[in-house]
Amino acid sequence: MKFNYRFLSPFEEGDSPGVPSSPVLITPVRQKKYDTYRSSIQSLWTQAVKALEKASRVVIIGYSFPPTDTRALDLFRSLLAIRGSEVDVEIVAPGAADIARRIGEDYLDKAKNVRLQNMKLEEYVDLLSESMPSLMRQAAAEDAEVRSWIERIYISNRLRRDGHSQG
Repeated sequence: MKFNYRFLSPFEEGDSPGVPSSPVLITPVRQKKYDTYRSSIQSLWTQAVKALEKASRVVIIGYSFPPTDTRALDLFRSLLAIRGSEVDVEIVAPGAADIARRIGEDYLDKAKNVRLQNMKLEEYVDLLSESMPSLMRQAAAEDAEVRSWIERIYISNRLRRDGHSQG
């Protein structure tokens, strides 16, 4: 028996050998043993690199970039070193300025724009909710996959509404 969780995931979940069917938690310890997880998370790192190669905006929510997490720091710093002038960066977390210092001023100075939001996720979601309709229109105009998801959600809601009004 095999389970595959898709909680609010618009993407296909991996089904190949080496991809876990349950979450893998890599705890914040000084000596991360990435080699232990190599087969199960390597594709995630690869996907992260590819996404960052195309990203025009990166929003970091609640991740503190601890100095011991050198792999994540190196990945993000290399993005800024190579493509910084093309990328807007937003850091959302209590203590956002401290996170920015850990990333490094020399790296963040290369970014197109940097916004620090000293707040919790819930507060940020409230802030975004005001501009959500225009953000979704913009995302749909720029990305066919986003547009497809919005159309599916619209149709699903429409069918559900029409089904309830007749039932």
